[in-house]
This record gives sequence, structure tokens and C-alpha cells, in this order.
Amino acid sequence: QNSGSMKATPFFLLAVMLAGTVSAEDVCIVGYLMDTFCIDRGNLLDNPGVRTLEGPEQHSVYCLVDVQPCVQGGFEVLYDKPAGATEYCRGFTLDSAGNQMMMTLAPAPGGPPRRS
Repeated sequence: QNSGSMKATPFFLLAVMLAGTVSAEDVCIVGYLMDTFCIDRGNLLDNPGVRTLEGPEQHSVYCLVDVQPCVQGGFEVLYDKPAGATEYCRGFTLDSAGNQMMMTLAPAPGGPPRRS
């Protein structure tokens, strides 16, 4: 295993500027950050025994920011599971600016955020 297989923190807090969609205001969204590639495949690339929408807390930062198919697919924020459900909900898809912000702020495996 890569030394960068540290687990993602349970929640990422994103402040996203929504211009023109709803209104120009800051919106705070709290949830697990997941790459679209792993969501679409149904299980975590770095932990194939885990269904993506059932165990996002078991996804690694390494997979999110260093595995090319995961990075290239973009990112989404997962909302909490509805009462009685086993899966988290796909909530918000980051645009290209949000994807870049996530890559800039995400911690390097075993280290501080990757600021350019």
C-alpha cells in the first residue's frame, strides 16, 4: 500500500460561490467529498469491498487526489443518509473551479494542504 493511504477526514466543509444559479451568495455544504469515478463504479477503487455510497469514510485521500481516473472525473459532496437508508445521497457536483479548489486545499498524503 502507498504510504499515502491515510483515510479522509469524515467531512469536508466547502464554501462555494454560486453565481447565477440561485443567486450570488456563499453557500455552506457539509458532507463527504467523493470522486465521481468511484461513485460511478459502485465500490471504492482503493477499498473494493466497500460500496461507495455506503462507506465514504473508508475512502482515502490518496485515491481522491493522486489516482488519475479519480482526479479527472471530478468531485461531488455526499449528503447524509436519509433516515433508515444504507446509502449516502449524491448531493452537489463541483464545477471546474470547485474541483481545482479541492485539489489545492486537499492534504497531500501524510502532509499539509497542496497549495500552488
